[in-house]
Amino acid sequence: MATLREALPTDITVLSELAARFYAEEGFGTPPEQLRRNAEVLVSDPSVRVVLAVDDTGRPVGFAMTWLLFGLEQGRYVEIGDLYLSPDARGTGSGRALVEDALAWGADNGAGSAYLHVDDEGARRHGLPAFYSHLGFTDAG
Repeated sequence: MATLREALPTDITVLSELAARFYAEEGFGTPPEQLRRNAEVLVSDPSVRVVLAVDDTGRPVGFAMTWLLFGLEQGRYVEIGDLYLSPDARGTGSGRALVEDALAWGADNGAGSAYLHVDDEGARRHGLPAFYSHLGFTDAG
């Protein structure tokens, strides 16, 4: 399992490279330079937690981005907006660790619930609904 650490501004290059792999793998069309610009903003935003998963050689193998939000109906909550692991890091417990980190950060910041969106491709190719269900999430449709 990978070790987790908060991403720093000095991690923008590796973070944006991981994001570009993630978006290419899933067929999203956001250009890599836009991912980099947005990652620069997100890493410095206190309402966003950006975490890198690093393997035992020190190589970043994934990341998660979690937003702290507030809604009229649910109050303070977190949304796990992006979570990616390179193929060789999947099935190691690192995904679970990234989700648990996001939930703990949310709870530490007053969030009473957590949300995420699984697109059809993630559901079909990776079985993400079952993964998140195993971690206690329920399908809201």
